[in-house]
Amino acid sequence: MAGKLPGRALDPTTTITINNISFGDNVAVNSSVIVLGNSTVNTVVNSTAVVTPSVNVGSNVFVNTSTIHLGNSTVNTVIHTTGFTGNGAGLHGVNAAALEGNSVTNILTSANTAANTLAAAAFTNAVSFANNTFLPLAGGTLTGALTINATANVVANLAANNVTFRGDVQIDGNLVVSGTSVTLNVASLAVEDNMIYLNNGSQVSHPDLGIAGNYNDGSYKHAGFFRDATDGVWKVFDGYTPEPDASAFIDTSNASFRIAHFTANVITGASFSGNGVALTSINASSISSGTLDTARLPATVNVSTALNVGANVNLSTTGISIGNVVVNSSLTSTSFAVGGNTATFGTAAYVVANGNVGINTSSPSTKLHVRTGYITAGDQTSTTGGSKILAGDYGDGALATVGSEYSTGAMFLGYGVWPNTTTAAAFTSSTGAAVERGAYVSAGDHRWYTGGGQTVAIGSAVTITEKVRIAANGNVGIGNSAPADILSVHSSSADSYIRMNSSNVGNTGIKISYSGSSTHGMDIFYYPNNAQCYFDSKYQVNAGTVYGDIYFRQNVAGTMTTRMTIKGDGGNVGIGNTSPGQKLTVSGSIQLIDGNADGPQVILSSAGYTDWNIDNFSGQLRMYAGGTSYFNLAANGNLGIGTGSPSTKLDVSGTITCTTLTETSSIIFKENVNPIINALDNITKLVGVTYDRKDGSAKQKAGLIAEDVEQVLPNVVQKDRDGNTYGIHYTNLIAYLVESIKELKAEIDILKSK
Repeated sequence: MAGKLPGRALDPTTTITINNISFGDNVAVNSSVIVLGNSTVNTVVNSTAVVTPSVNVGSNVFVNTSTIHLGNSTVNTVIHTTGFTGNGAGLHGVNAAALEGNSVTNILTSANTAANTLAAAAFTNAVSFANNTFLPLAGGTLTGALTINATANVVANLAANNVTFRGDVQIDGNLVVSGTSVTLNVASLAVEDNMIYLNNGSQVSHPDLGIAGNYNDGSYKHAGFFRDATDGVWKVFDGYTPEPDASAFIDTSNASFRIAHFTANVITGASFSGNGVALTSINASSISSGTLDTARLPATVNVSTALNVGANVNLSTTGISIGNVVVNSSLTSTSFAVGGNTATFGTAAYVVANGNVGINTSSPSTKLHVRTGYITAGDQTSTTGGSKILAGDYGDGALATVGSEYSTGAMFLGYGVWPNTTTAAAFTSSTGAAVERGAYVSAGDHRWYTGGGQTVAIGSAVTITEKVRIAANGNVGIGNSAPADILSVHSSSADSYIRMNSSNVGNTGIKISYSGSSTHGMDIFYYPNNAQCYFDSKYQVNAGTVYGDIYFRQNVAGTMTTRMTIKGDGGNVGIGNTSPGQKLTVSGSIQLIDGNADGPQVILSSAGYTDWNIDNFSGQLRMYAGGTSYFNLAANGNLGIGTGSPSTKLDVSGTITCTTLTETSSIIFKENVNPIINALDNITKLVGVTYDRKDGSAKQKAGLIAEDVEQVLPNVVQKDRDGNTYGIHYTNLIAYLVESIKELKAEIDILKSK
């Protein structure tokens, strides 16, 4: 049925069956469902009456054109539905205890549950909390076991959304929170338990333990109180910039870490450590032991029992002792006075003033000042015992040391070493520092020891070796502990030198003299101004002097043999000759070697005349003067005079003047001997000429042209080493002239016979 209801009133006792009722555009009721807008309210409606213009379905369901009311009737105590949708904004008076099922979604603050008790069954592991979901528990109590199981759905919602509990929350039971941090945004925190337990269940077995907080005094920092795991000491700190919970340890090496000031009325402990530089108002009567800086002492100090000044000075009511020596037996003596920075013992014999100790002086200027006397130290009663006497304090032992050597009793000066007190010429370390060690020992002789840098524990043996010794007889040994000569030098190095060096311009060398004489001796020195070396024999020599010779000798099969002599009377030099009669006399061959192309030279000089030079130029013996070569003997035996390239046994550039010139011509030197034919014809073909030499050496000379002669008589022409025609054997032409004359004579004889 659709449309409007009849205008008359309906009998409420009458059962009316209505297939469909519409109330406006939003509410519709039919026999199987109630629809509110787009929402299905119930799929089954059990009604005993319908009243218009409103409809009552039973006593608990009231439907009109604008809303549906679910009353308190017991007719229908439960609404059975397969689903309920909507945002719940219009829900009022819902008893949360009646909610069933596993789907409770989007419960907002408008759902007033303040007067109700939530059953735990309503929140099981299927609960899904949406964004900004609130659990409005103001005034209510959450009973039972509320468990949010760590399912993927729940964890994702809790991690991604902001879940807030509004109002007071009371948890009866244990609360376990698993996570990396817990933040309590509260004005105050009250804990009923009397002990806060730290590091319970932690995976770090030995962390720093403590409490820290942050503050901002212009920059973000932290302060706190913790037990340092590295030394087990509790420390108060501030100014720390890293986050304290970022690590299991407070980084005390961080530049921002500092120990904070701590104020307390009374601090009680078994011991107190530190230098106490900031301590004020300390009651000295409460100090039972330890060392007190003199700067902390007042002007007057009352000593009731004893006062220790340093490690060795003790002042007590019965006496004064320095080390093991009792200085005064009573403090009541009139000879003991302390005033200002000075303490006097006896009649000014012992004075301590401004930290200096004086003996027989009232104004000591050094740490120990002794006047009119000497100091005795050491622990040996025998001259052969080794003893330690003085040490220069270094902090780690001693560097400079003074003592006596074992066995010899010799004076000992050391650096980084002590004399071994049980072994002679042996040493032990006086410091554990890495230093180069050395020592000087003096008895009948003087010894110097050195050693490289060594790190050796105090009292252990060190390795230093003797480098220099001055024996009792005055002999000096360098690297030689038993010098047999005035100076004996020994080295085990492959290359050993004695070097003399001067930083000033002047002679540097060695002087050897007899009895201090300036004329009996020899000097060997170097003069750097001219880079010259000098070997001076100082004995004055003159003509006829029989002394002053210089000999260079060599040991030959055990005999000292003279190899070179320089005579004192004239300076003649003999090599292999001890009596040279000339400036240079050599017994044996002389070889001159030079790596240059012009080879070694012999220069013959005469005052006022041009020097003559003799040299070996590329294997050719030359004689030249003034830069012009005049004589050249080639390696093949050719001799050139006036030419540097002789092509024949005698090659002369210039005129030869001689008394006799003979050419070998014996038959014994010849073979293939044949008569000359047509001599006259060949001679008549030659052309005689006159000429001037281009080099200017000759004018209007008569002769032949070698190139023309070569065309007729090539066997009388001379060629150079390169095959170029350059000369004529004029004497060879005589044979052709002889045969030409004979031919002419024969012709003349024929003519005469006619």
